Amino acid sequence: MVSIVDFIENFSFEVQNEMQSMHWHTYQISILVHINFRHNLAPNRYDEDSKILIEYHFYISNDCNNDSKFVQHCFKLHW
Repeated sequence: MVSIVDFIENFSFEVQNEMQSMHWHTYQISILVHINFRHNLAPNRYDEDSKILIEYHFYISNDCNNDSKFVQHCFKLHW
């Protein structure tokens, strides 16, 4: 199994044509993207692409502390 993890800290939602006063009122979230590549134990012998399974997991939180406890919690949910 190969895992790829990307932790996006304080992703901001902004209005494209925001007024100047809206600059101070953005919403922020934390996103953890976890992609797994693993061998398929029952691949389709006619499909070469079925030998590897790809799983996508997205964890979103409005807590912007960005501590390691959030990452550990997401890994516990996954495993």
